[in-house]
Order: sequence, then C-alpha cells, then structure tokens
Amino acid sequence: MSRFYITTPIYYVNSTPHIGHAYTTIAADIFVRHRRQRGDETFFLTGVDEHASKVWRAAQELGQDPKEYADEIVEAWRELPERVGAEIDFFIRTSDEGHKAFVRDFLQRIYDNGDVYQDVYAGLYCVGCEAFKSEDELVDGLCPDHLIPPEYIEETNYFFRLSAYQDRLLDLYAERPDFVLPRFRYNEARSFIAGGLHDRVAPTAGPADLAHACGVEPHLYPRGHISLLFLCRALRRDLELFTREQRSPIEVPGGSASGANYRRPAAGPSARPTSASGSGGLPGSGCASRSEGAAPGADSARTSL
Repeated sequence: MSRFYITTPIYYVNSTPHIGHAYTTIAADIFVRHRRQRGDETFFLTGVDEHASKVWRAAQELGQDPKEYADEIVEAWRELPERVGAEIDFFIRTSDEGHKAFVRDFLQRIYDNGDVYQDVYAGLYCVGCEAFKSEDELVDGLCPDHLIPPEYIEETNYFFRLSAYQDRLLDLYAERPDFVLPRFRYNEARSFIAGGLHDRVAPTAGPADLAHACGVEPHLYPRGHISLLFLCRALRRDLELFTREQRSPIEVPGGSASGANYRRPAAGPSARPTSASGSGGLPGSGCASRSEGAAPGADSARTSL
C-alpha cells in the first residue's frame, strides 16, 4: 500500500469562496478518491491562510480587528468542502496553535543552520500578489495580474538564504527525474532553479505590520524578530513540496485525528466512486500532491484564480 498526500491551495480569507476555490477543491477530491480506489493510504488537506496584507485590509474596510474578522469568515471556508461534496481529512488555519508551534520550530532550525540573515531591502510590493515585483514584471507600471501599481517599500528585513540550495536541488532533480510530475512541470521547475535562485525576503513587518495586525505575536530571535508570514505563506509550502519525510495520514501537525479540524472521509461507495484510469498530476489544478511508493508530484502549491 502506498501513502498519498494532497493539499488544495491554502486559501486567503480576504473574501468568501468563489467558483475558482470550488474548482481546486473538487479537483483535489477527485484525485484523492482515485487514489483511495487504488487502495492507497491517503491524506487530504485544505485550509486558510490568515496572514496577508489583503486580509488585514479587508478587516480594516469592515472596521474589524483582523483576528475577529478571520474567526468569522473562516466558517464560510469550513463549509466549502461539504458544499462541493469533498471529503477532507483536515482543515488547517495558519492561526492554529499547532501550526504556530510548527512555524516557530522550523524557523528556529533554519536560523540555527545559518540560513537566515539581516539586510536592507527596497523594492516594489504588490499587495494582491503578496510579493515583491521587479520593473520587468510590470506592465505600464502595473501588476499584470491585479492591474494596480505596486507600493515602494524600503525596510530592514531578514532573508532566507535560498541561493545556497540551488546546487543541492539540481542534484536532487538529476537523481530523481520523477520528483515532479507531469514531466513538463519537472522541466519548468528545473529550468527555474538552473536560472539562479535568489535569497528570499522573510518579512518582519510589511505594509501593515502583519504579525501584529493578524493577532499573532512574532517569534523573537537574538537579533530581532521575524513574522510568522514567512513560513505561513512560503516555507510551509516549500517543506511539503521538497522534503522527503513521510507522515502517517492521521498524524496531524500540532493536533490529532480527533481534533476539531479533523474529518475522516465517509465509508461506502460515495467515498470511492469509479474514476478514470491513470495517475499523475492534474495540470493547472493548483493542487500539490505527494506520494510514498509512487512518484511524488506537484503542479503548483498555489494558484491565483
């Protein structure tokens, strides 16, 4: 029996779910049902990302505290899997205590490993993308995805030394040509890495002082602090895509199978419908997947819809 893990995008809660969110949830559910039908031991994750400038701004527009806003709107996201007939194993929030503990532990380990350093960063920041943009990425001075001008930000930040992992990732891809499926996604990922990895900003604040505004205290370090946004939005995803550690489907980080967020798929024919034959990724689905005993693969950890 193989182990198989799949996650939907971890959705931003700046608004309620729309048809794009339903699509990626349904796509993941179809995929995991097929793997169950094949006899695999599966784990299906979905959830919400509550640490973002766009979430803080949505709360401000409604005159609410960001944490209060997130606690209210999350219920609409909890209902999404049931409304589309998806049978998930766990619903995660980035404000969960177990998730915060995981973030702090993982961030401390990369700091102790020498992969975090402090520097000054100046650049153009798109709130919609939650990312810095270069001049070359803009169209007529606007973000091509959100059609808004980015904000110029200059601040002292911590950086993750991603460039140090370029050769190791290329070696991994050479050793395991099945590491990412389908094949054209493997080629895209490898070409991106070969083109040069740059150190990644780990924001201490950002435009809205995210750690404080979202009701989550930053983790203190000897030389300052780093907000939980870094791992909530980036490293958590990278960990699931790039590590080879396998976790039992009922070993939930920071919790257990009996926790309030846990939902075991229903037994019976509805849990395992007839599925089209074949395996592999769902191109363009925005779903990340990983399998033990079969080739792990991921098209994308997040997609903008």
